[in-house]
Amino acid sequence: MAFFLHETHGSTEFVQAPGGTIPEIGTSSLPSLPSEFYAVVQTTALYLDKDAEYPPSVKRTTVWYDSVHKKVRAEFEANGQPWRALYRRYDKGMEFEILHVAGREKTCQFSKMKEKMPSPEWPETLSYKGTDIVRGKFCHHWQEDNGYYKVDYYETVGPVRVPVLIHTEGMDYDVLEFRSGPIDQDIFHFPPDLRPNCTKVPNHVGFPYVHLLYTYLRF
Repeated sequence: MAFFLHETHGSTEFVQAPGGTIPEIGTSSLPSLPSEFYAVVQTTALYLDKDAEYPPSVKRTTVWYDSVHKKVRAEFEANGQPWRALYRRYDKGMEFEILHVAGREKTCQFSKMKEKMPSPEWPETLSYKGTDIVRGKFCHHWQEDNGYYKVDYYETVGPVRVPVLIHTEGMDYDVLEFRSGPIDQDIFHFPPDLRPNCTKVPNHVGFPYVHLLYTYLRF
């Protein structure tokens, strides 16, 4: 049976799609992600007041991801305003963070990196549930269920499977844009005008991982 994902007042529910059932299309492999892609992912905290300015319930992350050359760039927005940028150069063992504070000049920090670029990780408890219509797209439906919580992962049906939505009890991850393919390497160059004023993170402790697609993809 097909379902649409419907949101009302910050909550998420599944309702039966018009037209009844759709054919089941099996898949023999776990979800997959391309090694190079551009994506825009919007996260919605379902338990926060969507009308409150702070803390923002909706955030948006724009990502240029290149695991072939071991590079990531991410731009972060909240309330429609940019507030942070992150350049992770696993190829050089360096990372840079730029912070945007309203009414102030941009500030930046850098740190050395020792860890390798993480690969996507799919849990052993992830099981295939068939096909659903989600966000108006025909999707494979996967579910992680460890007895304490459930996570629903949706990706498009087709030769190239594109992530569409991850739904958890408290958070939705909506993939608004996704384009696979080689990334222009100039994208990963840190702005030269900011480099002279960049300060070192004490003891090179670095910055926390960004979980772009729940725990399944981090960098």
